[in-house]
Amino acid sequence: MAQNVAIPGRRVSLGETFYTDWAGRGGDCVLLRVEVLIAEGGGKAITFALETRGEDGTTVTTMPPKSPAGGLEITNTGVATCLYVATTAATAGNGAQEQVRVKVSCTSDSGGYYVVRIFPSSSSIARARTEELGMTIGTLLITLVPGSAQDYFTPWFPKGADNAVFTFEIIRQNFGTGGSPGFTVEVHTKNHEDIGSQGTAVSGSWTQLSPADFYEFKATNLRQLVRFKITVTGGTTPPSGQEGVVYRILPPTWFDKAV
Repeated sequence: MAQNVAIPGRRVSLGETFYTDWAGRGGDCVLLRVEVLIAEGGGKAITFALETRGEDGTTVTTMPPKSPAGGLEITNTGVATCLYVATTAATAGNGAQEQVRVKVSCTSDSGGYYVVRIFPSSSSIARARTEELGMTIGTLLITLVPGSAQDYFTPWFPKGADNAVFTFEIIRQNFGTGGSPGFTVEVHTKNHEDIGSQGTAVSGSWTQLSPADFYEFKATNLRQLVRFKITVTGGTTPPSGQEGVVYRILPPTWFDKAV
């Protein structure tokens, strides 16, 4: 059985429904990332859904997406993300069970097609060594001086491919007012032989997977090493209680250019 939900590249014709193999889950929540390499659907969308089942394998349930709320319906080329977040409710489809798989479908039958690939899900690789994935879990950063910014750098880790999609989650934050309080993350990259520890900041911006406090950043043409620069800025007027943020960085989705 496959150990993660991954398809390196497959043609899906309009009118076809395709299922990946079942894969063991790595957590209750899942970040599903796909890439449409060729879009010849004539404006008709290709859709991706996540299904789960228990140990007995008899009942298959479609997991409700968190962001985007309607799931992935794609008509153009590019990388897309869908976030599935489990809550404490004991209702069917709330969180991944024993196994998960992806359902890919083009319901219209007009002779068109798509070529897609599905990246390994973040939940399925969460059991790997975190230092190899550039992953942190539940880190607390506090402000030291009102209105000032503190910079922190994670250790360098080797890239897994030329391109990546990085994700972080703000678990809890408490900032004051006045000035420019907040929390920012930059992706930095460099080669082994490059002089100095700063590296080069990768251009681009983070996109919130609304309404959740997850943010993603798509980086291309990475060098040999990658790390994050994290900046915490306090307000000029501190809040009630400790000012700071609790965050985590999830395993990156690595990919090389396919077409």
